[in-house]
Order: sequence, then C-alpha cells, then structure tokens
Amino acid sequence: MQEFQAREIAFGLGLEGALIGKAVSTIMGCYNAFREYDASMLEINPLVVSGTT
Repeated sequence: MQEFQAREIAFGLGLEGALIGKAVSTIMGCYNAFREYDASMLEINPLVVSGTT
C-alpha cells in the first residue's frame, strides 16, 4: 500500500482537514504491522472521531 491509497481510504471515510494526515498514518501503520507479522486479521479498538480536532 502506498500513501496515496491510504489517502483515498481516508477520503472515502469522509474525513477532512487534519484528520486526513492522522488517518493516513494510522492506516499505513496498520498495513505495515499486518505485513510485517504476516497477520490474517488486524483489530483496532476503538477508532472513532469525536468532536473537532
């Protein structure tokens, strides 16, 4: 996965502004962990947007 693909996911989730960069970092980190540990599943609990940042 490349960062532009993570940005497309963030935009698809309806995120805006500073949340885009944070989401890209989170998505890329999850992807890298998934690949590095040859995982079959990755769980994130909780991941929510509350209020404005």
